[in-house]
Amino acid sequence: MLAKEVVFTDIDEGTILDLIRRNVSNNKNLIQSETTVLPLDFMDLNWSSVLMDKLKTVDVVIAADVIYDNEVTEGFVKALTKILQIPPKKTALIALEKRYVFTIDDLDTIAPCCEYFLDYLKQYWNRPPMSTWTFRELKIDFDQFFEYKRLKQLILWEVTTE
Repeated sequence: MLAKEVVFTDIDEGTILDLIRRNVSNNKNLIQSETTVLPLDFMDLNWSSVLMDKLKTVDVVIAADVIYDNEVTEGFVKALTKILQIPPKKTALIALEKRYVFTIDDLDTIAPCCEYFLDYLKQYWNRPPMSTWTFRELKIDFDQFFEYKRLKQLILWEVTTE
């Protein structure tokens, strides 16, 4: 609501981008920012020049519900790394749900996708400039302005570039 411009992205598959455009249109009375909807595929980092130009103006990145499959997680981390290395300095907020499952191998209830994300991130970001970035979990007990049930399994991470 307060940004100069908001760039919405998702994979260009099916009607996903059209759905985002409709949601933006349906909420135009709440959105004061300029808006752009562009394709961004985690699995193909050869992005359009339009997207790359937009990323040069971005200082906050918000990602939600992108950690649910190991291959997609790896693609997401690589895409996020590329985005965060584009000046200016950026802050990324990553919201994800710990999806618990019981595994026979562990004989325990675990959140394998979340654990894989954190392990992969540490491994992938173990060298500069990523190793100089700040990565921390944020508390989610902040005030709610929309009515929704906040899950205990929701976690929020902040990444800040230097």
